Amino acid sequence: MRYRKCMLMLSVQGRVRAACEDDSERLAQVFRLSWLHAYRAIIPAQDLDFLLGKRRGSWWKRALHSNRKIVVVETGDVVAGYAIFGPARGSITLGGEIFELYLSPEHLGHGLGELLFEGCRARMDTQGLDGLIVWALSENDKAIEFYCRRGGRVCDRRWERVGKMALLKLALCWD
Repeated sequence: MRYRKCMLMLSVQGRVRAACEDDSERLAQVFRLSWLHAYRAIIPAQDLDFLLGKRRGSWWKRALHSNRKIVVVETGDVVAGYAIFGPARGSITLGGEIFELYLSPEHLGHGLGELLFEGCRARMDTQGLDGLIVWALSENDKAIEFYCRRGGRVCDRRWERVGKMALLKLALCWD
């Protein structure tokens, strides 16, 4: 008897919504898991632990009461990721910036990142923020690939000090 190999296509349904104070502990958890996954091989452990320690639930509660625009992507009743966005900072004359976009590692590869990215873009469009910039560490290949697949092009470079290391960041832009 011959068996055919079948590819299982996993499709996760999700929705993007504004984050609320009840999300603060889950946001802290998503932040921790996603940063460990993304940066463990890039940022020295001591520096990464320091950065992770700054973003506990109380930090997220304060952030949710500030002017920051924070959205989450949910699948079912699980907060799978988040993004922070707003007017672009710095010298590049683009209207909007996604400051952070992260998913818990178990939710990578199911289309939720794209849903979150497009949710941010739609919200920026309604705010009249034309154009978009996102910064990513140059060694974070998965992030760079993610943004390039969505049409981003490298438009700037900058060094950022993390602990004793200088890390190269790339700006990806959409006009």
